[in-house]
Amino acid sequence: MKTRNSWTRTAVSSIVTLTVWLAPEVVFIFDAHSILGLSKALAADGGGNSVYLPFAAKQYQAFVGSSGETVSDRTVNIPFVSNATPTDLDWTQAGVMWFGTNGQGPNSVNYADARVVYNAAGLHIRVTPVDYYLWYPEDPPDNIDLTRWDSMSVQLDTKLSRNGRPLSTDFQFLTAATMWVNPTKPEQYRRDSRGTGSGWDTAWSAAWTGSYGMVWSSNPGPNENGGTLDYGGDVLFHIPWSSLGVSGPPVAGTDWGLSLTMYDRDGAANDAVIAAQNWPEGADSATPSTWGRLHFGSTPWQRPAVAQTGRTFIRAASPTDTTVQDSWIGGGGTCGGGHEGGSETNHGSDTGLFVANQALSADFPCFSRSYLKFALNSVPRNKVVLAATLTLHHWGNANPSNASPSYIQVFRIAEDWNEMTINWNNAPMAMENALPGTWMNPRTGASQTGSDPYTWDVSRFVAAAYAEGKPLNIAIYSGDTNHDSSKYLVSTNIFDIYSDRRPSLEILWGDQ
Repeated sequence: MKTRNSWTRTAVSSIVTLTVWLAPEVVFIFDAHSILGLSKALAADGGGNSVYLPFAAKQYQAFVGSSGETVSDRTVNIPFVSNATPTDLDWTQAGVMWFGTNGQGPNSVNYADARVVYNAAGLHIRVTPVDYYLWYPEDPPDNIDLTRWDSMSVQLDTKLSRNGRPLSTDFQFLTAATMWVNPTKPEQYRRDSRGTGSGWDTAWSAAWTGSYGMVWSSNPGPNENGGTLDYGGDVLFHIPWSSLGVSGPPVAGTDWGLSLTMYDRDGAANDAVIAAQNWPEGADSATPSTWGRLHFGSTPWQRPAVAQTGRTFIRAASPTDTTVQDSWIGGGGTCGGGHEGGSETNHGSDTGLFVANQALSADFPCFSRSYLKFALNSVPRNKVVLAATLTLHHWGNANPSNASPSYIQVFRIAEDWNEMTINWNNAPMAMENALPGTWMNPRTGASQTGSDPYTWDVSRFVAAAYAEGKPLNIAIYSGDTNHDSSKYLVSTNIFDIYSDRRPSLEILWGDQ
């Protein structure tokens, strides 16, 4: 007999658990579906002893763009991958989102990256929450509210109805953190429900797999705030199409509604339950109209059938030229973020830019993302943007002997930001990622005196910014999961002798 507000446990196949110990005493608990994905990323913690700066919360903004865009317009474009099973999925080219902030101290909110791909079997979501205080329910009963512990839920609107209440085409899946999974009750830490038109039917269930593996350093680990800090988790959702009421993958170009909810608990007492963090921010898990957009496939630019009559090339003439502004946030090339307190440090005057991501929350100090802003007032008004190309120069990477190619994506940013004040915790979220991205190969050396140029098609983003009379605001990030993923790029602050390596934007245009 289920209570009215309980979640129905999902019937799935049994889960195998594995514990791995790594120096310095980093512990991973994850299910069989996580093993291959994490096996390439396992590495010793780069955090060391922790010194924290004050936490600055990011305020929710109802409207993010001058064109009237709202947070429910945030979109993740996701690729189709050919891998047949969850254990051999390639997450590197996944659609990527980020949300939350990196708070230090008990009762502070968390940060998370999310990756999304799809294949013939189903929809696959991987989330990397950064959480310094892990708390999970031990052997929970059927009617326990898992949202009052460390857990993650996914909400899907398969018709993009944008309704005020969940319909029968809306689904919710939740998985909670756990030390181990009872092989006789593999669904113990999972819940699912389906919309009824007025709320969620928690008696509904479907076949899917989900797990919330925890990562911590030294004992006692989870459910204890003494000793060293924890790191976070690796959360996986593998949802077959049949469990979403469809016979197979949606046709490329289809849009669904999507939201993610990150629940957090930082202590044994009930008042240690933290306010949930959402993608998009401000989303309500029971209100599909507040969710973001999931787009299946890439979004290639359709060049207008207009003759080219001009070209504008934009690059900063000097480090003080504000025509182009840029800054990196996070750990950079020295892994100085996360546990080391770099989440509120600005790097707007640095001569380099950095991009790094992993699926291992223990290496959050190394995560890096870069932001760029190009003024477009040098493009004559009343023109038609035909094509636009971003060029960045890659001069080095972490551990060249171990580095792998990175699939770098460009993200459109709707909110404004300042290169001298932006940091990890106040940086804007992405409005949309551009697919396809660009593969960046490792360099054997690391010196800004030598570099390789890489380009991205940003035509669609430039056309939108130009039409609104705004600068081009973008970020660059990756879906990398492996250790040593960091790529070093040249910023606008590089010395004038290397000015030809500064970020540049070429725009081709024609007459209306």
